[in-house]
Amino acid sequence: MTVDEKLDNLLRWATVNGVYINNSISFEYLPSRGVSAMIKHDLTEKTGLIRIPRDLAFTHDLAADYFKIDFHGLKTGNEPLQLLLAKLKFDSDDTIVNDVNLSQKFQHFIDLLPSGKEIGTPFFWNLQEQDLLEGTDAHIFLFRNLEKLIHEWSGIVSQLDTTPDICTDLKVFERYARKGKEYLQSSEFNDMVTGDIKSWTSFPAYLWAHNIFTSRAFPHILIDPHIKQQSLAFLLPVLELTNHEEGTKVSWTFENNEVVFSTNEPFFSLKQGCELLNNYGDKPNVDLLLRYGFVLDRNSSDETTVSLIVDAEALEHARQIGVDIPPDAADVGMNFHITDRNPLPSNLVNLFSLLVQLKSERGFPRL
Repeated sequence: MTVDEKLDNLLRWATVNGVYINNSISFEYLPSRGVSAMIKHDLTEKTGLIRIPRDLAFTHDLAADYFKIDFHGLKTGNEPLQLLLAKLKFDSDDTIVNDVNLSQKFQHFIDLLPSGKEIGTPFFWNLQEQDLLEGTDAHIFLFRNLEKLIHEWSGIVSQLDTTPDICTDLKVFERYARKGKEYLQSSEFNDMVTGDIKSWTSFPAYLWAHNIFTSRAFPHILIDPHIKQQSLAFLLPVLELTNHEEGTKVSWTFENNEVVFSTNEPFFSLKQGCELLNNYGDKPNVDLLLRYGFVLDRNSSDETTVSLIVDAEALEHARQIGVDIPPDAADVGMNFHITDRNPLPSNLVNLFSLLVQLKSERGFPRL
């Protein structure tokens, strides 16, 4: 089935289930940009352009009702929902929750979700492509995140009822535990992650689901402002198809049990042939690459880091004389953020001044 056919199926399903899309907006597949919300007639209004019923949201309560497990050790709270998404995508058996067949209900939404390679994040690059990131923050964060995710995955899958597939899947974590970080950069691991996914409880299935969440999820607080765990997120068919542009003025609201998308862009940018854009938030390129699979040439929110390792004595001395040390600093290292707006942080300059200070200069006034 082609992308156009999958998109048509999703939009028909959405319309039948109460989704409203302004008649001047047409979702189309463009080879250069993927699925995009194109404006086919000049827009004459900005509010309520897309409305999606709460019932179509893919939320954590579905995972709670399906697994019926009080999972322990969760970091974000999204782990069970990501696991449920992996089941809907990679398990051929129907998934029933409260007499509702989720496999059928979300079929057209799941069908249109991209593969790992199509998402474009470095998690699904081959080793030669990942090597291109060597020496950058992205390379460090890529493998740091993989370590976090393999622990996260094994922690939740090991709490499910044991099956032969799960026993086989968890051998990946055993290999990682034996070989350490080097395993994550091996051809064996990369071939597994980029190959065909056969088990919904496998690490590649969970990694795919995690990438879908990081690239497409909305904060749960949008539909429940009283939620205690701020990190909870949910998926929302159709609205997640809109593309990002830095600085675009939009709003997501929850009204009459619907998620409502509105734009605050000027009307001259809402004319026929323009694209209706979303805004994923101000993020540096390393975040955009690892979460969404793209970077921006001129990103006013871009940043990098300068990492330093300073011995404990020097670190304590710096604090005593008033150097503003990053809050997560330790004798194993600290990171200073370099941005367009602050290309040379004063606390970095002050720390370097201290580190190169002559012994005869010690005792200068506090910084």
